[in-house]
Amino acid sequence: MSAALRGVLLIDKPKGLTSHDVVARIRRLFKTKEVGHAGTLDPMAEGLLVILLGEATKLSPYITADDKSYVAQMDFGYSTDTLDTEGEVTFRCESMDLNQKAITEAAQKLVGDLRLPVPIYSAVKLHGRKLYEYARSGQEVDIPIRTMRFYSSEVVETSPQSLKVKLACEKGAYIRAWVGQLGEDLGVGATMTALVRQSSGPFDLSQSISLDALTRLAEEKAAFLDEVRKSSYFIPIEQCLSGRFYRLDSFEERLMKNGQIAHSLEKRLIPQVHEVLRTQKDQLIRVFTHKTGEGDKLKALIAIRQDHPRPKLLRVFN
Repeated sequence: MSAALRGVLLIDKPKGLTSHDVVARIRRLFKTKEVGHAGTLDPMAEGLLVILLGEATKLSPYITADDKSYVAQMDFGYSTDTLDTEGEVTFRCESMDLNQKAITEAAQKLVGDLRLPVPIYSAVKLHGRKLYEYARSGQEVDIPIRTMRFYSSEVVETSPQSLKVKLACEKGAYIRAWVGQLGEDLGVGATMTALVRQSSGPFDLSQSISLDALTRLAEEKAAFLDEVRKSSYFIPIEQCLSGRFYRLDSFEERLMKNGQIAHSLEKRLIPQVHEVLRTQKDQLIRVFTHKTGEGDKLKALIAIRQDHPRPKLLRVFN
């Protein structure tokens, strides 16, 4: 494939497909194996799936770490072993006496750093096995408790039997765990009935394209890659990360091709080293080729960390 794309593709994942299913479809459409994703969505979940194309797969650890937002819907009155409608009912509340005010107040309290049990039907590993493997085999296990950070919970719509809420959270927060805790706090049980990812870091669902629309485009357009390249749902690798950047001179670029940071570049990075030591906040530095204008290309990522403040080369791009 000539002029292969390097960057992020924003897909509106439909319900019923796994994230791996979407990756497999994208590999066929773009005729490349260099495809990954940043943040798994369960089959029952819909919404924004960030697909990484070409060398952008090297950005996975940094894009996956972004904060996310979701719109979740849930019913009250029962709970399941999966915390969603895919599972077996484990509890039913015979008599509910809820009002919208009580639901709203309980939902708005569930923000901040919450200590919540990881859903037993998840891919989190315990003693070398995934939790869902224990669950499917019927083996009892102590479910891990994790700190999950929720920045906000905005009630969209509610009734005495259900709730629709928008949640903003940190990476690693399980929406099903939040739903389960809300049901417990209200004393009636709760089960997630729908989930839509709205955003991941700087990327928003409104920018995305459906998988079916992308497939039609690939079938109808001879210049498929050019159509994707100029679209709003494709973000070139040079624009995928924000923050500080430096441009190499020709000598620094030659050294970087061999995995070395030139002394001249280290000297230029000294102000960032001082800032990291002062603020105790790590920095990710983008490094571009020495050419300017149409030739702008992301060449490398450099980390400056408080525990090892000397600049460290993380990734080099071809």
